[in-house]
Amino acid sequence: MADMNRRARVQDVHELAAGMPHVTLKFGAGHNPVYQIGRESFLFFRNPRPDAADPQGPARYHDVMVFWVPSEADKQALVQDQGSPFFTTAHFEGHPSVLLRASRMDELTRQELVELIQDAWLSRASTRRAKECAQGQRMAERPSVSHSAPWHDVSAADCDRSPPTRPLTREPESTHPDLWQTHCVQG
Repeated sequence: MADMNRRARVQDVHELAAGMPHVTLKFGAGHNPVYQIGRESFLFFRNPRPDAADPQGPARYHDVMVFWVPSEADKQALVQDQGSPFFTTAHFEGHPSVLLRASRMDELTRQELVELIQDAWLSRASTRRAKECAQGQRMAERPSVSHSAPWHDVSAADCDRSPPTRPLTREPESTHPDLWQTHCVQG
């Protein structure tokens, strides 16, 4: 099991999101990774957009990830603290999601990232799948994504430019051990 107190990395996002049950990986118009549960996105790497740009110049951020959150209250709790790495833009006003730049990923621990991805997954999962999790029904275990995965060496600067080169499909009963033992099995 990974050290849950170490600083989070971009490769952890891919590994943890792909390890959630019933997840498929699709690619957006800009070949950006989009993680889905039952055709519902819960996490994606956003293409550079004018609403997420450097306030000191015209450069658009190329490393923005979007995570769904359970509620507006959860969103506000994450974005209101100016020291927090989470933010939002006018484009996402009223949308249950927060944004995070990969360049600020190391401000989170792996455990905090696990919780963020779990909450994103749960906020988009079907009622049946969310109940299975809440009732502590453990899915069949499967080894975590190998470090030889194509995104292993992706840096914060080019995370959305270098998505996995092959589609990732998980069996419906797959899971990542770090995630379910902390949230679904014991929670």
